[in-house]
Amino acid sequence: MESEKCQCSQYQQYKYNEKSPKTWPELVGLLGDEAAKVIQAEIPNLQIIQIIHPPWALTQDLRDSRVRILVDRFNRVSMPPSIG
Repeated sequence: MESEKCQCSQYQQYKYNEKSPKTWPELVGLLGDEAAKVIQAEIPNLQIIQIIHPPWALTQDLRDSRVRILVDRFNRVSMPPSIG
């Protein structure tokens, strides 16, 4: 049986490195848009920054090119955003 090569998607272009933060606990309490700007400034080549409003319905797949920002009904970050 011959192994197949991985057909990498466009989202795998960003490669996480050890200098990049994995999570941003200091952003809890900020507005979702403000948190997105901070994350984008720290990692400018990040492919996807999602602001997720309640009720949270999330897929369980992990992507090193994505950050999800979970906000409450007042658009305030309620959990530390993280890569994945």
